[in-house]
Amino acid sequence: MSPPRSSARWATVCTLGACAAASTACAVQLAAEGTRLGGQRGRAEQAVGVVAVGLALLCATSAARWALLRRPLLLPHRLGSGAYLALLGLAFALALTGGHLWSAQGRPALAAFAGLLSAQVLVVGLGLVPTWALDDRGLLDVLGRRVALSAFSAFSLQRTQAAPPRFLLRLSARGEGEPFTLRLADVDGDALSHTLEAGALVRRSA
Repeated sequence: MSPPRSSARWATVCTLGACAAASTACAVQLAAEGTRLGGQRGRAEQAVGVVAVGLALLCATSAARWALLRRPLLLPHRLGSGAYLALLGLAFALALTGGHLWSAQGRPALAAFAGLLSAQVLVVGLGLVPTWALDDRGLLDVLGRRVALSAFSAFSLQRTQAAPPRFLLRLSARGEGEPFTLRLADVDGDALSHTLEAGALVRRSA
């Protein structure tokens, strides 16, 4: 199987950029709505606006790091069925909360931010865009967190019997660190192994 093209990372970059822009717009509207409401509700609204600013900065930083990846191998991470159900429940709850805030409480800015969070949970959680990438500097996730390959000593890649089939990538940490596991969908095992071995990791049997 061929790996996702490295150009597909731009779907992640665009998604993160759109999230940054939408979060910034929500922050501005939340500040205005908080001023209009006043009192305790207004202060709570402005506090959520600060959270929106933080989310905007996080997404913008992550988008920049994904844009600067050097010939990455995209890793199509997939969650287990239990995690999928939890994410769907969370997205539904956020959407329901947003609808209530809009229709019953007349707080459109807060409702819009809840809707934005619901959409992000679905897009990222369901793997609609690449959420992990590997290049010669290590692993990078959708939040912009990087893990250097030097943190690991060995790896194994196992094909599961599930339907559809999945690949379990296990990375053994150096020293007393916990092992790191990714559940992947469609991946080129040869390309993945070559990149990891180039980073001085030893392949072990699963």
